[in-house]
Amino acid sequence: MSAVPLVDLAPWYSGGPAGRRQVATDVDRALCEAGFLLLTGHRVDACLADQVRAEARRLFALPPARKARLSRVPGGRGWVPPGCRRPARTARSARRTCGSPSPSAPTSRHRR
Repeated sequence: MSAVPLVDLAPWYSGGPAGRRQVATDVDRALCEAGFLLLTGHRVDACLADQVRAEARRLFALPPARKARLSRVPGGRGWVPPGCRRPARTARSARRTCGSPSPSAPTSRHRR
């Protein structure tokens, strides 16, 4: 893959069940093929998106020793060093992400 997958969320908001199904399929494909994606049509204010990108750049620019203090614990959230993987128990758990930008614990609606 030569480009970061781009997924438009607009059909999620305006396309009804078929639009939601298409967005879910696009997200799944992007994550399975590339492991990450870029979103458009997300309704997040551009200023906030710019701030999040700036903070992400600051995080990834930190030295590994500093990022290690932010590393996640099993089942938790935080930075995951390169090459560190949790053993997959099932095909479904193998597709899950390791962390989240959210400061709070996931709610039941975020769990599979």
